[in-house]
Amino acid sequence: MPPTMNDTVDNLANQLDDQNIENEPEVKVTFAGAAMKLDSHHDADPIVTAIRDAPNLTYFNLEGNTLGVEAAEAISQALTNTRHLNQAILKDIFTGRLKTEVPHAVRSLMVGIQMSNARLVELDLSDNAFGPIGMESLAPFLESESCENLKILRLNNNGLGTGGGKILGKALSNLTKLEIFICGRNRLENPGAREIGASLSGMNNLQHIEMPQNGIHLPGIEALSKAIKNNLKILNLNDNTLTIEGGKVIADALRETRPQLESVNFSDCLLKSEGFSHILNAMKDTGILENLKFLDVSGNEIGGDEVVDLITMTFGDTSKDYSGLTLNLSSNCFGESNCLIISDDLNERLKLVLEEDEGGQEEYEFPEDYLEDSHDAPVPESEITSDKISDEIRELAEDEETTLDQLCSTFVNITIQGFDEVNGIVKENVLKEADLLMKAMIDKSPSYDSVQSLAVHMGLLKSEEGYHKKPKDLRGPFIALISSLGHLKKNQVDAFQFLLNRPNPSADRTGKIKHKLLQALFA
Repeated sequence: MPPTMNDTVDNLANQLDDQNIENEPEVKVTFAGAAMKLDSHHDADPIVTAIRDAPNLTYFNLEGNTLGVEAAEAISQALTNTRHLNQAILKDIFTGRLKTEVPHAVRSLMVGIQMSNARLVELDLSDNAFGPIGMESLAPFLESESCENLKILRLNNNGLGTGGGKILGKALSNLTKLEIFICGRNRLENPGAREIGASLSGMNNLQHIEMPQNGIHLPGIEALSKAIKNNLKILNLNDNTLTIEGGKVIADALRETRPQLESVNFSDCLLKSEGFSHILNAMKDTGILENLKFLDVSGNEIGGDEVVDLITMTFGDTSKDYSGLTLNLSSNCFGESNCLIISDDLNERLKLVLEEDEGGQEEYEFPEDYLEDSHDAPVPESEITSDKISDEIRELAEDEETTLDQLCSTFVNITIQGFDEVNGIVKENVLKEADLLMKAMIDKSPSYDSVQSLAVHMGLLKSEEGYHKKPKDLRGPFIALISSLGHLKKNQVDAFQFLLNRPNPSADRTGKIKHKLLQALFA
């Protein structure tokens, strides 16, 4: 099979990792994926023994196990004798733990490494939802001598929020040798991004910045743009809100510093045609394009003849070699005829990905009465279908083997199909089926996962595992969601508030239905 776009980016990132780990003989202790539940000191004995049997330990990996406070203390004590340690992979090690446990466990592990006088080169604490309070425990370690040589820091999906982002931003100022910084899915928003951007801007060795899905808008983008230096090779700001103004800010930074970029991901950033044009022109004028291996601008509402001309002229330039470039233009608004023009002109020039185009905006403009309150109109008795829940839906909702993905997919599909175009309502039986599915979703995953999965199927979020067909008409799903809001937990309501406050063509075209959904969410 040919390499995928993810393979391209992963290979680039791995190359950077290999370059930035100290070139010395590795002595490894790894329990990655062992799925051990470690509560007591005694539970941690196998790990403690392995550490003590490796006096020259350089690499320690606990990924995919779960540590309680006592087990963390025992491992911490063993780590005090690992002065050669330079890689600590502590990813996904607190699943199922209480919020009160995690900060103490984080502090214990970091103190153990610090007492060893080790100088880490890589630290990975991703997929640990320790939030701002956990960052308070981590910050003193990042500010210590143990991290003065740190080159790789991964803090992906830690639930930091703006508060944790601010604490992290201040701690980062100590990491003057940092080369790879990954901090996605943390809800940093502008306050966190500004603080982090201020620290990153003072670093001259950064080669890799990855901060997707953080709810960052223009003020945060402006701060982060100052971290774009000449050494930068990988930049990922996927699923933040750059808009046209942010596109211009990034373009200005590219022109000023002319970074050695190899991979850029600005997908789902609401760049629109003008913002993308700013960036593309800057890349073309500075020669950045000729070094680039991967460029993703999917899902940005890019379209129109002018930008198509810019794309085809830029990448169709026969004096340049773009054969090593993967260009992702999927889920934009080119329309069928312009997609054909782009494909015909560029397929021989580069690796083009052009899937699930939304079509020219005019093709999907709904009639004006979509914005009216037609869904409140009374429905004739003859048009009301049976309110009986189908056996198929009931069995799907009650079957323990049904996945969260299946529940969410079915919820969206039946509410789209069950939307009554004439009366602007979702049929009563479909509402009841959707309510049953929603309850099953929340029972299966009372966390943010259920919101994330449902949002992906609604097209409000981009899937991390590939493309889902984005619905063009969300009126049915939104009405069903209003009807089923009682099942949502507070954190899930907050997540939907955030998602719906972001621009999204399909959501925005529902007009007052979206407005009523937001009213219900904020009630």
